[in-house]
Amino acid sequence: MRQHEDKKQYKELIQIGVPIFSQSKTLASDGVGKQDIELAQTFLARAAENANPTVWGSYWEHIFIASELGKHIAESAQTHGGKISAYEVEFLLFLHEIGRLVSPGDYLGNELITQRFLVEFGLAKSLVDCLPSTMALMKQAEDLKLSGEQLQEKVPLSTDQEKQVADYFAGLSFTQRIINLADNLGKRDANGLFDLAALYHYLQTQEYRYEEIEESTPDRLTAARPAGAFLQMKIVSKTIEWLNQMQVDVGEILRTLCNFDPKFILIVRHGELENPKAIVYNRDSVMRPEDVLHLNTQGKEQMEELAQVIGERKFHCTALLVSPETRTRESADILARGLGLEPVVTDDLEEVYAPGPYLEGMTTSKWLQIHGNVYDTNRWGNYHHETPKEIVARMERAFRTIKERLGVGETGIIVSHGDPIAYLVNYLATGKIPPPDTLKSSHFSTKGQGVVVVLDPHGNFFTTYILNPSPKKKNPSVST
Repeated sequence: MRQHEDKKQYKELIQIGVPIFSQSKTLASDGVGKQDIELAQTFLARAAENANPTVWGSYWEHIFIASELGKHIAESAQTHGGKISAYEVEFLLFLHEIGRLVSPGDYLGNELITQRFLVEFGLAKSLVDCLPSTMALMKQAEDLKLSGEQLQEKVPLSTDQEKQVADYFAGLSFTQRIINLADNLGKRDANGLFDLAALYHYLQTQEYRYEEIEESTPDRLTAARPAGAFLQMKIVSKTIEWLNQMQVDVGEILRTLCNFDPKFILIVRHGELENPKAIVYNRDSVMRPEDVLHLNTQGKEQMEELAQVIGERKFHCTALLVSPETRTRESADILARGLGLEPVVTDDLEEVYAPGPYLEGMTTSKWLQIHGNVYDTNRWGNYHHETPKEIVARMERAFRTIKERLGVGETGIIVSHGDPIAYLVNYLATGKIPPPDTLKSSHFSTKGQGVVVVLDPHGNFFTTYILNPSPKKKNPSVST
């Protein structure tokens, strides 16, 4: 089943990517420009919306940090006479992990899927080949035949082994060296951006992040992973030495990017409800106390599962805003317990003020029968229902409030209702307020669903996708 889903997503992302990259005027001739960077970002954003990837939050951190780091290093190298295209480096780093959008847990499979994507998008082979190959590095690591003591750095490399490492490094193009360096250092941990010590720990613990490997990966390469980590550290160190000789200060560039990171806002719709009278409900303040709705068993389980998924994806959640309605507060309380947060109630996230159907005693079956539209002023004008423009204004205010509370790489959560969430997400994605009759056909959350909004490091909307549970498969979702 999982392989079938992967193939389906792969084909869908090909259909997204081909027309996007066909707009490029330079890729066919190997020359990458600013327009191509924008195309790469456009593809990533649309691919996420389509694939609803089960990646960790650190996936997006890595993509943004690595591409920015690679760009700055390449620009500095250009200044000092290096024949390197900063656009090319940045472009490839934006796309170097797109295989994970389809199959997040693959160790080497990601590289193969990414290459297939880029070729099918129509990128020149010479450009695709500028991506450094993890498979080639693993094979070289295997050929080193490192002893256990050498892996532990208790015994130095032999003269022949040193030559093999030097020859491998010399065989890498300037672009491959910089991309490889940015890929390895373009990550963040609890202490900030990676340095060599953090990278060493990361590489040494990769066994715990990749519990299983694709069946297509040769066993000998699986066994070579510790040697691959050893060789990778050697190549990273040699790259930094090479850049130092070109007067490129990698440490200083990393310091300038210390606060360069995306942020995330998870927009959650309350869970399924106990509604024995099948009423068309509204705000608690509109309804009689005995009609106020509560989560049912399924709704509580939805929130528990969502809290678990948020934790598994390693989103660093620091703030939680919630609508004052009982159903949303119950949902937020479950999320708060699971994530160690304190909910803050705000009226900006309230249900749409549309009391008409409830006050007229309308049932859900009748509502569906008449294709109800609470924004129809001819039908509901006497009740002074809230307008879409008013809804967007207050929801956007809540969005800005939680956004301003977030630090580097942090995640905020807002818990609200169907229509308000849909209006907000559609407005964030398009800059337009959709008409009521199309609202449920685009970016409309089901009960109990969480939506990830990715904000780029400048605080601008980048993409959105549904936070689905990980499918049952042999490879776990991992960070990059």
